[in-house]
Amino acid sequence: RWKVLHYFFRRTLFTDQFATCGVASRGTNGDNSVGRTRASVTRPFLCGIVNDSPWAFHGQFTLKAISLTQRGNGSTTLKTLPLVMGAAGFSEWHNVTIGTLDPTTTVLVATISNSSAHVVHENLIPLTSPENMRLRAANVTAVVTGLTVTVSTDWPALWVVLTCAAHGRFEDNAFLLRGSRTIDFVPFVDEQEEVLRETIRVEHVGQHIL
Repeated sequence: RWKVLHYFFRRTLFTDQFATCGVASRGTNGDNSVGRTRASVTRPFLCGIVNDSPWAFHGQFTLKAISLTQRGNGSTTLKTLPLVMGAAGFSEWHNVTIGTLDPTTTVLVATISNSSAHVVHENLIPLTSPENMRLRAANVTAVVTGLTVTVSTDWPALWVVLTCAAHGRFEDNAFLLRGSRTIDFVPFVDEQEEVLRETIRVEHVGQHIL
């Protein structure tokens, strides 16, 4: 069975295209960290985008700020860029003004889509460590139908993790959930539907810090 880091790596480091953002220079208060418990933070950010595939890549980069305390969409697009990248190790860097964000209630999500608008890379970037986040007491549920799991939440839930006793792995795991989402279970052997349904378990980081 896959561990949480397997899912993180599959979604980020082990993709042919990769993007991440971080502090580019000191902020107005002279602190070079992203922020811990301050009410708000303004930072000049630098985003790096890399193409590690042996072919040129055309697509789009998007950086969004996601609210952890708002129902519904609760997101703001901070940057979109068309990508025309050469092959094998091509990289580019972009300054991004993120404005004033609350690091305790906001995360950033960097995505790369290909020319068919299919997301090939997604990187969730926290602005502070989990114990400093002000998360809602989200009620997350999981309903199994065959080899499909529908997870739902009333408030944004950070790093939702699905586990079970069935032999296989989930299509995705340890993700940010807003509203509902359907996840496929990929069995390693036959006849895992009943075990999946009877042993499915769902948890999220808010359960352990609230």
